[in-house]
Amino acid sequence: MPATRRTSRRAESRQPLQTRPTTEASGIIYISSDDESTAPKKPAVPRRHIKDRSKQRTRATAPPSGEILEISSGDERPSPVPPVSVASLQRLLKDANEEIERLKQQLQHHAQTPPPPPPAPAPVTASPPSESQGREIQRLKHALTRSQRAEEKSKALLSALDDHVSCEICTCKMWVPYTLCCGHTFCETCLQDWFSTILAQHMNAHPDYDPRPRALRAYLDALRNPGIPAQTRQQIEQAIAAYRARHPAPQYTCPTCRLIIKDRPAEVFALKHVVHSVSAAQGEQPPKRLPQKAALLGNGPWDGFFPGF
Repeated sequence: MPATRRTSRRAESRQPLQTRPTTEASGIIYISSDDESTAPKKPAVPRRHIKDRSKQRTRATAPPSGEILEISSGDERPSPVPPVSVASLQRLLKDANEEIERLKQQLQHHAQTPPPPPPAPAPVTASPPSESQGREIQRLKHALTRSQRAEEKSKALLSALDDHVSCEICTCKMWVPYTLCCGHTFCETCLQDWFSTILAQHMNAHPDYDPRPRALRAYLDALRNPGIPAQTRQQIEQAIAAYRARHPAPQYTCPTCRLIIKDRPAEVFALKHVVHSVSAAQGEQPPKRLPQKAALLGNGPWDGFFPGF
């Protein structure tokens, strides 16, 4: 509100009254600037003019008796607030929504991020060992080194033995090893399969082949008689040779050197024990003994390939 100043009527007797032109409806309200000394002085209004206008004063609202209200133009009113546009409000709302979305994303990221691992415990600093403890530690280190070297040697030895006791055909341990006349050794199953393949090929080439003919059995039984005359023995041997010439036998060979095998393979019991010892050191159990394949004419594993005459 503009500053007001009220003065008493007693001051009018001391100073001359300064007035400005007003309308007839105005009362005795005076408007002056802050610095009254700069405004030009005008002659005072005679009292008779005041009496003539008493009727007009009653129409206007007069200030309280004995006081004069002055309004100074130096007091300025506060400037009005400029109106805010809709576009600026929308922009502020958009910025606020973006900030809320950014904070939501940060909160979600922190919720999904696993907590950092706990810090590693501080290393425990042990006191230096005494002289006796140091000697004991050195002794244990030497013992551990010797044990590791012995273990490495044992592993190398077992690996070398494993290569020697393994079959060249199936590369498995020879649980039942058999040696041929050439000196090569194989497991029983692999040799039977090898000889069976050769026999099948021979029988396809000679369909009339008989591994154990009856005529040869009679000749063999006669030769076993120790009292047979020498001339008769010679005749029987010639008959057997003539039969074999007409009915040739299969030519079994060694799987490694391809030497012709005329005798039955022999089982190697010493090597069999070595195989079982190596497997026990490696923690391997021998397989269960499978039933032997039925021979063609006999109960032995090689009767079907080598009839015995």
